[in-house]
Amino acid sequence: MNLFIVESPFQLLSAIEANNYFKETSILIVKYNMEEKNNTQLSSIINKFSNFGKVIEIKATKTNYDANLKLFFLLVKLKKENIFYNKIFIGEYRSYHMRKFFDILNPDECFVLDDGNIIFSVIKYIINKKDEYYFDGIKGKIKKSIYSMQVFYLGLAKYKIRRDISIFTCFNINSELNTKIIKHNFNHIKSIGSAHSSKDIVYFYGANLEELGINKEVEIKYLMYVVKYYNNIDYKIMYVSHRKETKEKLLYIENRLAIPIIKNIYPAEIQLILDDVVPRHISSFVSSVLITLPILYNFDSVISFSFKIDNIIEKYKEELSVVKEEYKKTIKVVEID
Repeated sequence: MNLFIVESPFQLLSAIEANNYFKETSILIVKYNMEEKNNTQLSSIINKFSNFGKVIEIKATKTNYDANLKLFFLLVKLKKENIFYNKIFIGEYRSYHMRKFFDILNPDECFVLDDGNIIFSVIKYIINKKDEYYFDGIKGKIKKSIYSMQVFYLGLAKYKIRRDISIFTCFNINSELNTKIIKHNFNHIKSIGSAHSSKDIVYFYGANLEELGINKEVEIKYLMYVVKYYNNIDYKIMYVSHRKETKEKLLYIENRLAIPIIKNIYPAEIQLILDDVVPRHISSFVSSVLITLPILYNFDSVISFSFKIDNIIEKYKEELSVVKEEYKKTIKVVEID
């Protein structure tokens, strides 16, 4: 029996691929949050593509934290059932509550699934035996106290942290990681179908740059550079929104730049199959689709438009720097002036 725990659409796609790869009896736990678009994509994928024996859904009621608490109570319940799990897969290595499934259920193998570009940072955490459970400052201390009390009162404090972590990924990983790395090429998604036509257009995939500390005005400036770049070579561009981008932001982009907006129901990796059409060119500032989509489809060009890392919040600088170097290995990187 294998157990999968995910909380985002790309994690779920990775879990589906892993489940198809190992072809063993499985249970999927899906933890929803308070973001409607995230939850809609998760539900859509489960309804259309799920290949698990059993699906357990955990819903956030008032805050994201109550979903974490429900996940922890489920862990206690599973521990009491005394079922042995051969493999446990989690989608978010930085999640304290997901990681505890490794420690407390103690499977033969512990796997981390992909959740986009963050996998490159996760690998560093694993190598350095670093646990990204907490925020900095007072908020971090409060979280640490709460988490510690949870395991204490539930009688789970005695379990050691598992460090023998394996990776199931679609990314090319060359690291010092002394563990199993299984690379997949989305074979299960490929078996679902393929897009039969292409159109001479650019899909520019949006990102939640505000999370990095970049405001809308600065992002518009970056997008103006992108539009000018493609206008100079006479390419039409369409903007594919990210699920975390707000309606206000997308309306702002559409009004300022007159770019058509595409809103996907599914993650890009399967949306193109369902649309039965593939653009000849894709680009983004920073997005995992620049690596994942070329595994599934052929494009005439794939470009990352890179802005200066100095302009973002400090804690994201190293992660973005690593991703940028990874892009340079396989795709074209255009520096924004």
